[in-house]
Amino acid sequence: MTEFCNEGDLSSLLKKKKRLPESEVQKIMKDIISGFLEIGENKFLHRDLKLANIFMNNGIAKIADFGFAKKSQYTLLYSVHPSKERNTMWEALCICPLKH
Repeated sequence: MTEFCNEGDLSSLLKKKKRLPESEVQKIMKDIISGFLEIGENKFLHRDLKLANIFMNNGIAKIADFGFAKKSQYTLLYSVHPSKERNTMWEALCICPLKH
């Protein structure tokens, strides 16, 4: 069973609105990063994170579609920007290494 998300997916929302205010983007990114860290702390890899798999429900972004998810042997680690002034996209980019 899946939770109903009354605002649809993030891809459709962006097509409809064209632009989002910075404050709304910051809230959405905070929700996505929080969800991503929760997934990692439970030793899973989503493996299909994209706008169409992020749903909005009453202003809260929720990660969905775990069809390609895989159990990992590792707990997710992440890094905080050295300046520690504020949360930045650095945290999102340093969550896990990219494999080429």
